[in-house]
Parts: sequence; C-alpha cells; structure tokens
Amino acid sequence: MTQYTPKAVLPYAELTDAANLQTFGQALTSTLDSIVSPKYALLSDRTAANPTPSGGDCCYVGETDKYYIYSSTVGNWIFNTPWCKYKPTGTGRSGTSQSDDPHLTFAVEASSVYKFTMGLAFITSAVNAGWVNTLSTPASSTVEMLGLSLATTESGFNAVTTNFASTPGLQSSPTTASGGDSYNSTALGIPSIQSGVLVTSGAGTLAVKWAQHASAGTTTLVAGSWMEILKIG
Repeated sequence: MTQYTPKAVLPYAELTDAANLQTFGQALTSTLDSIVSPKYALLSDRTAANPTPSGGDCCYVGETDKYYIYSSTVGNWIFNTPWCKYKPTGTGRSGTSQSDDPHLTFAVEASSVYKFTMGLAFITSAVNAGWVNTLSTPASSTVEMLGLSLATTESGFNAVTTNFASTPGLQSSPTTASGGDSYNSTALGIPSIQSGVLVTSGAGTLAVKWAQHASAGTTTLVAGSWMEILKIG
C-alpha cells in the first residue's frame, strides 16, 4: 500500500480505529470546513451561504475576482489586497458633459467602506480645454477625498474639500493655461493623484467620471491611467 504523509491538522483513519465511517467523515468534514475557502459566483451567493459569518471566515467571489475575509473588528467582509484597474487604451472626449470612464469602474457593496486611489493623466488638443473629474457612486454614499496634482507648470487647481456627498471628488484643471505645455497634444499631460474613502449606503458602481473643463478640441484620459480600491469595512 502507498504511504502518504498526513496533511497537518487533518484527521486520518488508522487501522486501529473503530470501524465507524460516519464518525470519521464528520471529523474530516468539520476540519476541512475550517481550512478550505469556499468559492461563490456572486456576492449574493456569499451572503446567502453565510447569514452569520464569524471572524476569520474566508471565501472567493467570482463576480469581483477577490478573496474576502470576515473581520469581526469591523463587522463586515473585507479584502486586503487592492483591486486594481488600468486603461489599456486612452479615451478621448469633447464637451463638458461628464460620464463614467469605460475602464475605471468597480462594483461596490452596500453598507461598506472602501479606500481608493487613482492616478490620472490627461492631454488635450486645444489650449484651455483642460479636464474635470468627479466620481460616480451609489445613491446616498459619502466620499471623503483628497486630491493632489503633480503638475509643476500649472497652478489654480480648484479647492478640494473633505465631503462630497452630493458631488463626490471634484478635481479640475485650471481655467487658463500657464504656457500651454500641459494642454498640448504633444505633451505628457497633467498627472493627478487622488485618494479618499467611500462609505456606501446601497450597492452600485464606483467609477471615475470626467469630461472637458471647457469645450475645445479633444481631451484624452491616457492609457496607463489607473485606479485601485481596497475594502476596509
């Protein structure tokens, strides 16, 4: 008979054990339950299967492609590895009507807290077109946000306050160019790092929402721009 090295903590039947398959099966199942992470297709499947989760419970959800752990400290499922998305191609827009970016979009849960950070870079084909970005969030969400521009040749960024319950995450370019280099289609554009915390009431979408500051030419959110979120509560 082939001999196997028992896996740590798993019960293995011995020849000297009483012939009781039910007792052994229950012990094995109970132990496996404590060390195996179940997989669910949807967040709703996870909720249905775990009506009263305990601290340390783990699972994988295909809908978000994330592993979750239940934190008894915050009383919710969290994931502690960032969920990252980036733009494989740039998106060009003309006009001041904001809409969600096609790449930087995330499904978020109800009654949850997310930390987010994004690195955005815009170029324009017309001086003074600029850009403005906010966030799309589920209804009744609250966003606490900080914005930091890395542009060294521009000034006059709109003030970023600490609460955007109605218009989350406003960040925009100056209304006038300083030399025009950051607005020029041959320039690298205006980079901006923005970070904050989202507190949701209902489930929905978190997305970068943006448009031109003023209608002129085309403004492009370039390839390589990115956003990442972390579920912390």
